[in-house]
Amino acid sequence: MNTPTGKLDNCQGGTIRRVGIAQALLKHPEIMIVDEPTAGLDPQERIRFRKLLRQVGQDSIVIISTHIVEDIEAICDHAAILHQGTLKTVGPIDEIRHKASGNVWELKIPHHEFYRVSEQWNVISHQREQEHYRLHILSETKPEGAEPITPTLEDSYLYLMEKQKHA
Repeated sequence: MNTPTGKLDNCQGGTIRRVGIAQALLKHPEIMIVDEPTAGLDPQERIRFRKLLRQVGQDSIVIISTHIVEDIEAICDHAAILHQGTLKTVGPIDEIRHKASGNVWELKIPHHEFYRVSEQWNVISHQREQEHYRLHILSETKPEGAEPITPTLEDSYLYLMEKQKHA
């Protein structure tokens, strides 16, 4: 990294991104725009980079373009959701999450029922556990045996995209 020419030839992606942020901060910007800031980083580096961007956001406006919705949830207080160049919603993260309230359900099912249930319902995430699958389902009607859950930002994004599809 400390070469006479100042090149970062042997640095990993996270280090190069941090150097890029440091270069930008030298000019004390009011606004900083970052594109896909954590793409390709390992989990530890993603966490460090999220913290760095959150810290930068205390003194500057940080605009992040990313497909990794959980990064937005970890870094930002406000978000805008764009789809195919159209603004779908903008506001505080909690308000955007609330848009999907009452439409995201958790259902625990035996392993052997996974494919049947996933064909019947819009399963937006699943987690395999020892005895069962824990499914998150996006639906305006309650699946039998399901419980409502607090939507994540990603759940709300998927809800807004689904609503648009049927509009």
